[in-house]
Amino acid sequence: MYGMIHKSVRDMVQKEFGEESWNEIAASAGVDEAHLLSMEAYDDEIVYNLVDSASKLLGLSSAEILETFGQHFVLTTLNAQYKQLLLGYGKTCFELLDNINYLHSSIKYTFTGYLPPVFSLEYVNDFEIDLVYESSRVGLTPFVRGLLNGLAILYMETLVISEEEHITVESGEKTRFRVCRES
Repeated sequence: MYGMIHKSVRDMVQKEFGEESWNEIAASAGVDEAHLLSMEAYDDEIVYNLVDSASKLLGLSSAEILETFGQHFVLTTLNAQYKQLLLGYGKTCFELLDNINYLHSSIKYTFTGYLPPVFSLEYVNDFEIDLVYESSRVGLTPFVRGLLNGLAILYMETLVISEEEHITVESGEKTRFRVCRES
């Protein structure tokens, strides 16, 4: 994952739990953030270690940490630096989600070794979609749930994830979300 993810995790912990909590989490995870560059790729284990340390030190589950982080990432990092790019791929959450793979394709040259997840979207009706998330990484479904919650806030829409189904795959993870928006 990229340094911008690590820096966003730091920002979330500092805002939600304080500087001292961040220092303890970073030390426990063995992360020296001074050497993390936003646009540089790093081993995924750094984020997993940060989540594990945060979970232990804050008394929250890894899923709670990841979901909170997903929402935070949209509302702070993406909103501050990439809002216009997001809006260019969709004027609503559903439009953005329908175009998210194109967005990932357009930025793949910005990030060396970029391995984005793949999303597929199927409209159930005008207010309901099945969104399938597939990634080579394992354990990030709660992060995606948080991203969806953050996108709803960013787009000033009400989205409800009414079901979540984990689909067995040989490697990585695959999850189907039923997402409803209020009319």
